Amino acid sequence: MLKTEDPGVDRVVVSSSDGVRIASSNTIESLMEEDFRLTINDRVFTVKVPPQKKLTKEEMERLSGIRTLVSQLYESLNVEEHQLKKERELLAKMEELKVKLEPLEKV
Repeated sequence: MLKTEDPGVDRVVVSSSDGVRIASSNTIESLMEEDFRLTINDRVFTVKVPPQKKLTKEEMERLSGIRTLVSQLYESLNVEEHQLKKERELLAKMEELKVKLEPLEKV
């Protein structure tokens, strides 16, 4: 990702603080569990991971409830948008059919 972002980057290596290379298939989440070294071209950067606070059961339940509400809101907004789009399409088709039927009605 860094190479596509910055064409000046030729080589990127992520390794543990012990120097063990970390595979590119590792997730960011697993990478952020402990400090690591990031080598870009020939410069080495030490990345200190901030301490992470463990969530209590109540906090996790509250976040789960919020996540559910957000997904319901997203769904309801998209349903309305989809319905409006379909309504516009149907109205346009009705107008088109009226135009085609007009000569037949005259006959």
